[in-house]
Amino acid sequence: MTHKPVIAGARAGHPRAVSVMPGWDRPAEALPQAPPDPRRHRSVEHDVGGQHLPQSGAAIAPRGTMTDEPAEQALTPRQQREREYYNQYSQQMKDARVDLAAIAGKEQRPWNPYWHLFALVKERYTPGSRLLDFGCGWGTNSAVFAHIGYQVQGFDISERNLEVARQVAEKEGIADQVNFSVQRAEALEYPDGHFDVVAGVDILHHVEISSAITECRRVLREGGVAFFIEPLNNPLFDYVRNTRVVRRFCPNDASFERHITCDERKLTNKDLAVIGRIFPRHRIDRFRVASRLQVLFPGDGMAWEKLDYSLRFVPLYGSLAGTIVLTLEKKAEDHKSSACSL
Repeated sequence: MTHKPVIAGARAGHPRAVSVMPGWDRPAEALPQAPPDPRRHRSVEHDVGGQHLPQSGAAIAPRGTMTDEPAEQALTPRQQREREYYNQYSQQMKDARVDLAAIAGKEQRPWNPYWHLFALVKERYTPGSRLLDFGCGWGTNSAVFAHIGYQVQGFDISERNLEVARQVAEKEGIADQVNFSVQRAEALEYPDGHFDVVAGVDILHHVEISSAITECRRVLREGGVAFFIEPLNNPLFDYVRNTRVVRRFCPNDASFERHITCDERKLTNKDLAVIGRIFPRHRIDRFRVASRLQVLFPGDGMAWEKLDYSLRFVPLYGSLAGTIVLTLEKKAEDHKSSACSL
């Protein structure tokens, strides 16, 4: 499950155009191979993301038995490939750095989607709050959440990712504030209503959306909120991005060097509709429009983000966004009514 070191610099972010889903509207040596897929070249381009953080401490009451060795027979072919990829990729992250700039309070970067997500998570904090790092990877994001004050639980499908995450937690002095376990996003072992907040960075495009979001809702308490940052497929930009000419100069095939797995795919409007049905109370903040051109015209990423931010009120501009930050709220009345918004 993927997550990139978040915070410092950022990926080309787009204006925070807020919209609501209509009630529901290196060269790698041996990469795990997926069967032929017509969406093969719709891989996500990761510029800056947050990587999950180590945890080891705080025990919780599981629904089942949590171990550091996933039952391979229970994994789908896609999950097995993701696990194999990250068991190898995690070896590059042993010196992963935790960047606390986004929560330090010294500056604000509303044009950066990762900073925006961390700001939302920080605003939601109250003493004693429990947070689930949804697909925590090698734990750098978990460390950030713990530094905010949360008691953090993190899960990942890769046991090697979690080894790095625990090392990160030890280095950061938060080992007693975090806890990691190997789990699948589609079948979590946490009890119902256990978390106040769920946060996921670049994870949903690696999993089965419906099952994962259903589990997310289940483990949230009533009134709890989930935040996710994800790449979004845009027909116009992605058509150009995936042409043979562009891919020749800017490859987006699976590799360790580019941190792209063979099964990941950007979220689509159909995926957003599914999420909206499970979480009728939701908001979408949209980023990365003009800043997506950074892949063709490298330069100051922040300058591209600021340009996007300055154009956020232009009609239909947000509809071209390549990155979204989702805010999903769990309310009991949602079971009785649909189509409502935050």
